[in-house]
Amino acid sequence: MIIASHTDVGMKRTENQDYHITKKYSKKTSLCVVCDGVGGAKSGEEASQIAAKAFVGYMDKFLDLYIGNKHITVTSDE
Repeated sequence: MIIASHTDVGMKRTENQDYHITKKYSKKTSLCVVCDGVGGAKSGEEASQIAAKAFVGYMDKFLDLYIGNKHITVTSDE
């Protein structure tokens, strides 16, 4: 599977507050997270980045807990 990602600032804003992470755990298991910015709010880009990283951290722990018996190689394309 090939995964590609792209975000765009859009037509109203001057900065892109969106954040995305693509993470491959194994040949058959990948995670794609997209967090939308906060519509021009102060530190919106930081909020979307924190949310995405927190979700990936939760999934890392979840996979360790429930699939811990199998060897999974974690790589990040951040």
